[in-house]
Amino acid sequence: MQLLIKPFLFQLKFAITFIVLLSLNTLFAQEKKQQKNSTYISADLTSMVYGNSPRYTFGYLTTISKKFMVGLDFGYGTYALLGSYWEEKEGLDQGYNLFEIRPRINYILNPKNNRSKTYISAEFFYINHKDIFINTTQDLKLNRYINTNSGYIMYDQANFYRQKYGVNFVFGMLVDFFKNFGVNFNIGLGIRNRKITYKNIINAQEFTPQENESLVVPLHLAVTGNAIGANVSLNLKLYYKF
Repeated sequence: MQLLIKPFLFQLKFAITFIVLLSLNTLFAQEKKQQKNSTYISADLTSMVYGNSPRYTFGYLTTISKKFMVGLDFGYGTYALLGSYWEEKEGLDQGYNLFEIRPRINYILNPKNNRSKTYISAEFFYINHKDIFINTTQDLKLNRYINTNSGYIMYDQANFYRQKYGVNFVFGMLVDFFKNFGVNFNIGLGIRNRKITYKNIINAQEFTPQENESLVVPLHLAVTGNAIGANVSLNLKLYYKF
């Protein structure tokens, strides 16, 4: 739990600092004219607490008509960028690198409301995740096995690759707390295709669990190949609106 709280607090501090800097920039800008369209710059508070795929995620969202908005989220995380507290997380190793992009189109259900916007949207996503797993102990080997069509494999080192893409159908709300600040909360359900690959495997050893022996839940996705399935999303973002 402590490992989840620390990155969340760090992300919250980062988001607040980001929004304050934008606010100061607005204070020193020339007098603005009243605009009908709004643009939102956001920082995702939930992306840093995703199991074994944490990242910093920022977004851009703008209105293109009374009922439609378009936007783009960009996420990125590396072992070095995420901070030293991830060293204790065994599901992550020093080769960790993740890139994410999410374009979206929102349909606003209550366009006349100026304080909050309720919307439904189609959110497309692509994630490219890689790592280099180095198993220095027997416990790590048993927690980082590979599940192939022909059986289970333990190893000393392997390059891990995960690609994931699909679409979510989302329901959400943009709620202004102040004139320029607010939160964007949304929840979605969709479909995804996920491909897991292991390469450059060193000292691969096949093993078979005994009849009365059950495998532990792996620290990462162990089953190789493509898998189509349902996808659930849940996001909470702080935004600055101008």
